[in-house]
Amino acid sequence: MEPQIQQQLIDTGKAKLVYNHRIIVGASPNGESFRAAEASECAGDQGKFWQYHDILYQNQTGENVGAYADVKLKGFAQQAGLDMTTFNACFDGRKHQATGEASDALGKSWNIYATPTIVITAGNQRAQIKNSLDISEIVQTVNQFSGAQ
Repeated sequence: MEPQIQQQLIDTGKAKLVYNHRIIVGASPNGESFRAAEASECAGDQGKFWQYHDILYQNQTGENVGAYADVKLKGFAQQAGLDMTTFNACFDGRKHQATGEASDALGKSWNIYATPTIVITAGNQRAQIKNSLDISEIVQTVNQFSGAQ
């Protein structure tokens, strides 16, 4: 759905896209969803966040069942064409651990417990659209907010 959001909202200047990780509820800081968030940020350091993100979503099966084991996350990095020396240093050194934790904390503070959830904000107004794949619902909600971002 991201291409539709890009075309209808971002390219028109009505909204901007900010991605936040939301870790599976109850996951430990060493759990697979935390590690996947860290890995995607390491991919982002090489300008391939969205490519890596898409690979993750194509391979998700649940928390701590092996789909996002460290060895698989490294394989996804290779699949995305990342420089593996740089990726491994970032990932193994947990360079983005704090980024994932802060992003997850924001999701918790906004009571987001489903993915995907789209949050539309303007000033102190906020609306959430959970598990929707209906672009018209998203556009309608954005249009209700003056200056929505």
